[in-house]
Amino acid sequence: MEFNHVVRLFRDEFQKPGYGPARERVNAMERRLVAAGRPWRRDTGRSWEYSHVLLALDRLLARRPGAVVDFGGGNGALAYVLAAEDVPTTVLDLDAACIEAVRGNASALCLHRLTAQLHSGRSWPLPDASAEAVVAVSVYESILRPLRPWLFAEARRVLAPGGSLLMTLDYGPEARFVGDAPATIEDLRSLVAASGMELVGAMPTEPSFDPEVGPPVKALVPTLDGEDTRAIAYSFAALHLRSV
Repeated sequence: MEFNHVVRLFRDEFQKPGYGPARERVNAMERRLVAAGRPWRRDTGRSWEYSHVLLALDRLLARRPGAVVDFGGGNGALAYVLAAEDVPTTVLDLDAACIEAVRGNASALCLHRLTAQLHSGRSWPLPDASAEAVVAVSVYESILRPLRPWLFAEARRVLAPGGSLLMTLDYGPEARFVGDAPATIEDLRSLVAASGMELVGAMPTEPSFDPEVGPPVKALVPTLDGEDTRAIAYSFAALHLRSV
């Protein structure tokens, strides 16, 4: 299954083999967190991203077991799912409160394969070649451009040779209203070139959106004068990069 992709319709995505069960793995972990009265980041907008990344990790780790780094995980459910399935997982985040919450949740749920580390925005507190995969779910578009080279440099350093960086990110011209996201396929090409890594598979193609539905993600954002809101629509893109 091709990881590199731009979403056209969510309903089409979740009809693909494996996506429903992957989403249920996330939902089951969220129910477990609720039952335990634990805090976590609930973000239904990431349902497709988490499912897409989980299925890719299933394939990658079946061939080459190893540790996963959830970069900018933000106390989302993905890291808990991986740790519960016996994958050594480290959450890296800039937010000290997030790190404290992840550590508390890991202890309360007896997720002994889960750790959390605060990072500076530049160097990651992880050894060289210590991870088989780094995942970044809706993180890239929130990183300031001068700091993006650090993301790629640290991912390359921390990944074992042949390891994978799995990225999902907001995509499309109107995604620029909520973050500094790629707006075109050419922007994705520039991202790959800047990464110093190898694209695994083909570059995604521009989707043809349903004329009635449009791009799948809908949001309201303030107008420039701050006195009203406007509706925007955008999509998600996914890229699989490999350390060489």
